[in-house]
Amino acid sequence: MVGSAEAIHVLLSSLPAEYQAVGAAWTLYGAAGAAIGLLVGLTLLPFRQLRAESAWCTAFVLVGTPLAGLLTLHVLDAGSYGGGGVPTRVAAELGTALVVLAAITGWMGRNILQKTPLRILATVRGTTAAWSAGLLLAWVFALSPAPTPVQKLPPSARAAAGGPDIVLVVVDALRADALGAYGAPPESTPNADALAREGVVFEQAVAASTNTRSAVASLYTSLAVSSHGCERPGDFLSGEPLTLAEAVADRGYVTLGFPNQPSVSGSRGFGQGFESYVYSPNYPLGAAESTASLFAYGLLRESLLTVAPELAAAPVHTASSVLVDRALAALAAHAPTPAMVVLQLVEPLPVPARGAPPEGDVVLPRIETEAQAHVANVRVVDEALGRLVAGLRDLGRYDRTLIVLTADRGAPSFPGLDGRGTMRDESVHIPLVVKLPDGEWAGTRVPWQVRSIDIAPTLLDVAGARPPSQWQGVELFTDSFEDDLALLQVPDVDGEVPAPVWHPPDWTIHPASRDALVESTVAGVTHRALRRGGVKVVATLLASGSEEETPADLEFYDLISDPTEEHDQSAVQSTRQAGMRAAMESMVADRRRKAVGRPPAPWAEGVDRCGRCALGYLAPEECGDCAPGPSQP
Repeated sequence: MVGSAEAIHVLLSSLPAEYQAVGAAWTLYGAAGAAIGLLVGLTLLPFRQLRAESAWCTAFVLVGTPLAGLLTLHVLDAGSYGGGGVPTRVAAELGTALVVLAAITGWMGRNILQKTPLRILATVRGTTAAWSAGLLLAWVFALSPAPTPVQKLPPSARAAAGGPDIVLVVVDALRADALGAYGAPPESTPNADALAREGVVFEQAVAASTNTRSAVASLYTSLAVSSHGCERPGDFLSGEPLTLAEAVADRGYVTLGFPNQPSVSGSRGFGQGFESYVYSPNYPLGAAESTASLFAYGLLRESLLTVAPELAAAPVHTASSVLVDRALAALAAHAPTPAMVVLQLVEPLPVPARGAPPEGDVVLPRIETEAQAHVANVRVVDEALGRLVAGLRDLGRYDRTLIVLTADRGAPSFPGLDGRGTMRDESVHIPLVVKLPDGEWAGTRVPWQVRSIDIAPTLLDVAGARPPSQWQGVELFTDSFEDDLALLQVPDVDGEVPAPVWHPPDWTIHPASRDALVESTVAGVTHRALRRGGVKVVATLLASGSEEETPADLEFYDLISDPTEEHDQSAVQSTRQAGMRAAMESMVADRRRKAVGRPPAPWAEGVDRCGRCALGYLAPEECGDCAPGPSQP
């Protein structure tokens, strides 16, 4: 019963296109119940004089209550408290409610078993038969085909299609400086560098968030996080914002998505507008996405990793080369209809060193290990990119294809640092390479600042449509693009040699640079940053999701004189700093006014406090009954 309740919760909250969670819940919770029941049975041996019905109900309560309590605490912590730990007061209230419920269940159950045909359950044979039948029915339901949404377009839309193919490659957690085109050693990413030479490199591209789900939601909707509202744990991408796939599909394109993480799968609302958007994870024991969401499966997986550490090295995501092959096969199957393909590659996540730490100084070896792992993983993605380009050439579609290579967010270089909770430039500065059809603007480098929310309008413009008014991004190749590039050239003053003091405008002062707002929410704490004119202001907010937010911390960095952001200048008050802070607050307020489908905020004061405690922003004595985390420097 507990397993069924969680399975229903998973299916209702994530809407996966399969029901494996039902059968898995009956199996996993049945096994857990049998193990606990064995111990309960041994405990009840001295009370063999109890009637069978009383003994059965007592065992049922002693087995089900702790399972239900653990599951409820887990769901509350993950869904409402952002991993900050359920406060002792709430846990106590929950425990009291469970005890009362258990007492009522035991009393009512005994009467039901004594006075109805269900008394057969009080026998070993009856219980075994009931659970076996339930298990069989659960798996029959779990393995039944689930309805999948199918994109249906009017014939006129298909007939209107005539634009180039579009391939959007989104690499997870890839810093800009990991590519040779952005300063890495040339041998690091030869295929990405070759694509950069045939395309346009945007040197200052900024992600909308340092959280994958929020960043991809902004990429798909061209909306700031404050507008689409997909920011907190458990948030879905609302069906109200018009997505890139929906807009391109209206132009008659075949829309194919290949997600590679559960946070951006179709079960989270990211498949809107895609004719095919299939997430195929490689979870241990053949688990599907819904099964992996079960609390019992998480415990089982952790146990397996303890017993068989080699499972830790097995990637859950699909290999980049496999995903590329699937995309190329889909393109070939839909020829000659123009198509938009979205690929998410996830190899570049830094892999921490495993096993026992070495003797002596453990910091440097760990940094070296993570750096080497990151470089190796980036090369894997680069090889997959080369495979993609070669496949497009073999299909004869490369020249007329728009290819965009970018990342959802960057990644911190410091070992052990969660990139979602930092606004450092290495986490927000992302690569952006655009290869236009027929080699237009090949070899161009754009120094001014752009944003990830500008990608969707650009792709829609190439598809032959104007971006909708609700989108907040602007096309990368505006009507003034050529004039903006001309500002970087030495001016010709009637044939005279210009003054030697002339310098082309960089991204900090170029009139085409766009203000970049970055937002991320982790464990109930919101981090925001505004990057403009070579400086960045960062605010850490205590009351995430409420109407009034109080900055707990404010940082200010000059990215030109301090590119590694080692010197916080927030203590030195200045007009520029005050203006940046006011601009960020005004921008967020404007984005909130233009919110589309934003869900109501569930955060309360206690939730925020527990989230801050989990991140170490409050001293242990301030955490009260919340679980304190490691203190922050």
